[in-house]
Amino acid sequence: MIESLLIPKEDITTIPESLNCRDALMILEDTDQRCAPVVDASNSLFRGNIYKYHIYKYAFHHPQEDLGQVSVTNLLKNSSRIVHIQDSLHTLLFTIRDLPYIPVLDQNHHFVGVVYHGDFTSYLSKAWEGQSPYVIRVELSDIIRDLHRILKITHRYLTYSSLLTFKATPLNPHPFVMITLDKATDPIKINTLVSVLNRKGYLAKSLKTY
Repeated sequence: MIESLLIPKEDITTIPESLNCRDALMILEDTDQRCAPVVDASNSLFRGNIYKYHIYKYAFHHPQEDLGQVSVTNLLKNSSRIVHIQDSLHTLLFTIRDLPYIPVLDQNHHFVGVVYHGDFTSYLSKAWEGQSPYVIRVELSDIIRDLHRILKITHRYLTYSSLLTFKATPLNPHPFVMITLDKATDPIKINTLVSVLNRKGYLAKSLKTY
């Protein structure tokens, strides 16, 4: 999975750990990037990320210092935020979070490239939605029990292409499931299914993704 989303290190901009912040900033500005991976001299060990923001912030708070004398290793971030190429989609999802990309290491802990946040979210969007504009959201009391019953009812009326369950959180006090329907689904059947689910005691509503 991760290998299919991987951009090899040869195709991205990396910053040697021996570089100073002034030269690193010039590279980031020339390539119009907010950050880049910092690697060792062999380009095989990931050290962390260097961000333009942190270089400018450092310069602002230390106006007397010459950035040409400040090593990029002084401003490294996200050193432990990595995945391995054999890791699962679940690991990738909860590691990349707010990062613009996630560094990828091989079985020998050598840096092999990155997975960009945009590529990953694009994959999730295509895999989940299946190019369908129809989604039904149903609240659950017991995920396993209710999900079995809801899908049994759903099969009587229409087919679905994917589903995603969510546990209860402070943002949504009840667990729920998002059921993505086949793109050729008749909207009348969707309304019928939603009505049946609500009569059965489930809080269900249909959503349009686009």
